[in-house]
Amino acid sequence: AGLCWFAVELSNPATGSEVIFTVGLVLAAACPPLAAHAALAYPKGRLTGPTDRVAIGSAYVTGVVWSGVLATVVYDPAGELCAFCPTNLLSIGVDPTIHDLVTQIGLVLAVAWTSAVVAMAARSVTTASAIRRRLIGPVLVPAAAFVGLVALGAVGEVLGDLLSADVRSWLRGVEAIALGSMAAGVAWPWLRARRTRTAVARLVVELGTSPASGDLREVLARELSDPDLEVAYALADGRFVARDGRDVDVGPDPGRAVTPLVRGQDVVVLLRHRRDLLDDPERIEDVVAALRLTLEGERLRAELHAQLEDLRASRVRIVEASDAERRRLERDMHDGAQQRLVGLAMALRLLDRELEAHGMESSRRLVAEASGELRAGIAELRDLAHGIYPAALGDEGLAAALEALKETSRVAIELGSLPTERLDPRVEATAYFVVAETLRRTAADTLRVTAEHDGDRLVVKIEQDATAPDDLVALDDRVGAVDGTIEVHTTPTSLSIRAEIPCAS
Repeated sequence: AGLCWFAVELSNPATGSEVIFTVGLVLAAACPPLAAHAALAYPKGRLTGPTDRVAIGSAYVTGVVWSGVLATVVYDPAGELCAFCPTNLLSIGVDPTIHDLVTQIGLVLAVAWTSAVVAMAARSVTTASAIRRRLIGPVLVPAAAFVGLVALGAVGEVLGDLLSADVRSWLRGVEAIALGSMAAGVAWPWLRARRTRTAVARLVVELGTSPASGDLREVLARELSDPDLEVAYALADGRFVARDGRDVDVGPDPGRAVTPLVRGQDVVVLLRHRRDLLDDPERIEDVVAALRLTLEGERLRAELHAQLEDLRASRVRIVEASDAERRRLERDMHDGAQQRLVGLAMALRLLDRELEAHGMESSRRLVAEASGELRAGIAELRDLAHGIYPAALGDEGLAAALEALKETSRVAIELGSLPTERLDPRVEATAYFVVAETLRRTAADTLRVTAEHDGDRLVVKIEQDATAPDDLVALDDRVGAVDGTIEVHTTPTSLSIRAEIPCAS
């Protein structure tokens, strides 16, 4: 379009060449259709709708066929009294009035199609999203201005030299500025892409020296102007996870769009972003191209975190299954074997009364011995059931379970502050078994136990005047299964255990 804008100068008589002069006549009106075509096809490089195609087709027919070829064919320089003009190689030597008629019709057609193009450009700019408007505006606005100036010049010619030579010269200069602005608008995304790649490359270097959590997502969010941007990394099992390994829902969201990043045939990363970013796909491609290696590293890190999260979840399931099995065993022993033994004890008491009535003292002594053994067995069974899973823990909570443990323990337990409300069963079970396991392994005479809230964590403290047991791995595993931590502080004569267990209340 820019080159064709100079074509009108080729039809200057001073060229002295018949070929150049004829080419100048044919291409004199070709610049506006080319500029309009380039503008409406931007940025995809092709016209997208039938209205655009009709308008640009009309522009080419008017500017190239009618006002170009046909007007050149019916133009005879000699008949127009142009003594210094080279010969028009396409002229058929017709009456000059025919050339004037063709020119006038061409000007009217030019006003029609240029008005249509200006209207379509205005509609495209005003109805576009903010991102697309920033993309197409620098091209469509100067293009519409250029085409509008062509229409203004055509109106002046139709109305009969309405515009003076100075005004036409001024319009010509403004047209040049509009074309230059249009070219700058086309070049701007390329310059912006180079600037973006440079900025992102600098940030990649910064990420390498300061790998703080979430930095890459923040870089993408900043460069794409989307603070709510989400990055989901694909796993081999088909799941998508965040950087920390948490599962991410990538289902449809009416207000968001998803852009997949593909390696070969496999999707490796999904970006969930503002829907209007789809209007500027090159921007996403430029940013992602600069960060591709960093994204791959983040994907591997997310995969590692996901494996750790799966391992933690597996430990939680194992603990929950173990606790459920403990509760089942405790119920079975209480409702089954223990009840049968209690029934047997009652039968022995009835037998003792019958033997007493018949004066069978020797038999009564045997029954008494059996009753004593049976009572001892019931007590041991009750202690065993309580050790497997105390009924008070499930029925009344942590405080009641620790009180029951205190009553049956061979070691003195001093209970301090305890939670009065019910907690998550996993939290209660973990806290109880930390105390019970320490009690089982201790060689001390007294344990001091407290359990208090510290923010969103339950802190269990155990102090005793004895050295640490040889093996506390079971405590660490149990607390770690619920994402808690445990600290052990020892001196030659004392032990302090601090367990922090996440809880919701």
